[in-house]
Amino acid sequence: MRLVIGASHTFALIITRLMVVAETNEYAPERVALDLRQHGFAIIDNFLSLNEVAEIVNQIEHKLDNGEFKKAGIGKDDDYQVQHGVRGDLIRWIDQSEPIPTNLIFLPRIKAVTQDLNKYCFLGLVDFEYHHTHYPVGSKYAKHTDTFKNDNSRVISAVCYLNVNWMKGDGGELLIYDDAADGTVLQHEIEPHCGRLVIFESRLWHEVLQCRQERRSITGWFHNQRKLF
Repeated sequence: MRLVIGASHTFALIITRLMVVAETNEYAPERVALDLRQHGFAIIDNFLSLNEVAEIVNQIEHKLDNGEFKKAGIGKDDDYQVQHGVRGDLIRWIDQSEPIPTNLIFLPRIKAVTQDLNKYCFLGLVDFEYHHTHYPVGSKYAKHTDTFKNDNSRVISAVCYLNVNWMKGDGGELLIYDDAADGTVLQHEIEPHCGRLVIFESRLWHEVLQCRQERRSITGWFHNQRKLF
């Protein structure tokens, strides 16, 4: 399958030496790039350790208790609207200058991923925006893409799971659909294991299944244009 980013950006990948990477806890940029090219998504386990996740979760719980999370919506600018039946999560956007665990732990690693994606995939990524995400019990996010009607700067989406002791039956799995079938054929179901980072093309159709337990994550987007906040 040839991978195409947006309407006019061809996802190019040049790897002079293909590597067969064994199952490992280490982040392997070449494997991630190859997975993106072949499948449109890549999974990086143990991107965060249990101790690091615990620090970030404590921070999230504090922000939740302070009422700093807001109901998430869909669309952008004049098209923005809150539809709980479509999207039921709560979010808190993150300022990269905040001296919080997410910025101290997660941000340097995601910047390294940005450099690797540009090195191996020639995506021209220049910015990353992200927020904390909290899915209450019973919430979900219906099938959608992460690109906007008049803004295609989002190239790659990312979600890092913070669900300690997640088990089958807890819900909140990420479904990614095959782009060759206009989002009608399920390609892969990804379980939200603690510390796992998933990156995928923002144009791909995907959804979050109903959560039977609280589900928390860091959710963000790699941009090929600088965002002004």
